[in-house]
Amino acid sequence: MPVWEVKDVARRIVCIAPSNTEILHALGAGDRIVGVSSYCDFPAQPSEMPRCGGFFNPNIERILSLRPDLVLAQSFLQEDAVKALVHAEIRVMAFAATSVREILEDILLLGRMVDKEPQARTIVQQMSDELKKVQQRACELSAKVGRRPRVHMEEWGPGEPYYLAGDWAAELLSLAGGENCFSDRPLRCPSPQREITGADIALRDPDLIITAWCGCNDQVDLSRVARRPALQDSRVVREGWLRSVDDRFLMRPGPRITEGARRIQAHIEEWAAAQTGQTV
Repeated sequence: MPVWEVKDVARRIVCIAPSNTEILHALGAGDRIVGVSSYCDFPAQPSEMPRCGGFFNPNIERILSLRPDLVLAQSFLQEDAVKALVHAEIRVMAFAATSVREILEDILLLGRMVDKEPQARTIVQQMSDELKKVQQRACELSAKVGRRPRVHMEEWGPGEPYYLAGDWAAELLSLAGGENCFSDRPLRCPSPQREITGADIALRDPDLIITAWCGCNDQVDLSRVARRPALQDSRVVREGWLRSVDDRFLMRPGPRITEGARRIQAHIEEWAAAQTGQTV
């Protein structure tokens, strides 16, 4: 009877989504990574680290040339790449979190996959503790002001149609102390089902607009929001409550969503202080 050498853990991993790169590094398994996407920018990757294309168009030939024993993907948006890799007999794990709880569970799962379960449990506990603090602060703010600000948060918006921030991002908005202007809309669904128009936003009369446009990082031009025809005369534009959050802290389902929640809350704290005329 033949005996095979069985690998107990992946040693050559390619990440085609930035969130998985960030999770692996947080786990202390960054040395297993042999290739990353062009969007993987945290922590800073060595200049010689092979790049394997973008989020929507991973370079399959490049990935195969790296001889990975595991490829990590994220969301249905990468399904074509996943199919191509599976057909090439490459082991693929595609995460599909749509809530904070599922993000934490994915970190635990990946920790088990790379034999870093204790580290994963520590990370999840730290994230849970940090989010509890954000939630407690949100309660304090709403108590002092008497209400929560009505917030419209976008995950894409340079041009119409605009897209509501959904899934865990919408959950973090609520956790941070905001009342989602579109809470009556389905938000745990694919982006195309979260399309809205400028007129839709104006009709909801938000106190605060927060953009977190995917791929724009901290380079969002808020004047483009102010110039939308339906919003030019709106209260939120007149009063100057247009803000942004770097999407890398909010739209990537990994350890840095806690910082994203804090950044949302910083804008809510600013709004709350303006309502009370004092530091809150």
